[in-house]
Amino acid sequence: MNFSIASYSTLNSFGNIACFFTSVAHGFSSTSLFIFTGFVYDRTHSINLQPFLIYMPIFSLYFLILILANLSFPGTINFIGELFSIISISLLDIYLLMIYLLNLLLGTSYSFFIISILFLIAQDKIQEVHYKDSDRIEFTFIFNTFALIY
Repeated sequence: MNFSIASYSTLNSFGNIACFFTSVAHGFSSTSLFIFTGFVYDRTHSINLQPFLIYMPIFSLYFLILILANLSFPGTINFIGELFSIISISLLDIYLLMIYLLNLLLGTSYSFFIISILFLIAQDKIQEVHYKDSDRIEFTFIFNTFALIY
């Protein structure tokens, strides 16, 4: 939704920059989240990611950083795209900006809800399951991903 609203902002130079950065950043961060979920499924053979923090703490830190990058956390390439989108839409129409910011707030709230589920809920159901935290192939992918996102 934010990307479709931001596409209206291409009438000025800020909008063109915003669409470029938003497309590139979304491609890296969202794809990386899907690949990380695939890594977890390959290791645990389950789609249940709870309690993720106890089993693989380093891997969960990488996952948290990717979720924050997807939220346009400052210092990421997503932040640049969102900032230019907000500037561009504010130059166009204030009501469209309000819709954009409401959608941004709802997406951020949902992402924080997902973070709370992954890292905080079901911490008391600890089972004696030991998974390998990350191997060389995953670390190479993680390093290359963070080199592109940050």
